[in-house]
Amino acid sequence: MEELELLAAYERRVGDLYETYGNLFEEYREFWHGLASEEVQHSLWALNLIEKLNTHKLTLKENPWRVTAIKTAQGYVDKQIERAKAGQVDHVAALSIALDLEKSMLEKDIFAHYGSDKPMTKELLNKLQTETEHHRRKLELMWEGARKKETE
Repeated sequence: MEELELLAAYERRVGDLYETYGNLFEEYREFWHGLASEEVQHSLWALNLIEKLNTHKLTLKENPWRVTAIKTAQGYVDKQIERAKAGQVDHVAALSIALDLEKSMLEKDIFAHYGSDKPMTKELLNKLQTETEHHRRKLELMWEGARKKETE
């Protein structure tokens, strides 16, 4: 359960980072705030998974390294929030950081560590995976556009 609580907190903190980016880069405020609100939703979904775990509608393949990995990732996000608030990041760097965060979740296949034979729980896990992939794609497109703009 600690892992899911940390995952929910991590998703919320990533949302805080995106919110900070939205405040920093006014031209892209809508983009960043949209991602931020979706991260809040991901956090709520992760909290919902705790309820599913408690009612035996979800299984968790325990692995202590994931707890450490999530804590480390959250520390990284906290540092990026500090850097953004201090104005130490440009928009392309912000996109790169966000893209790395989303890719990391996908590469670690974090949602594959949870299992369920309940259709609604499976759907929730699939939504988390799909939304993370969607964020990655949106960030890649924005990053590519920003890089192109930077070189013009």
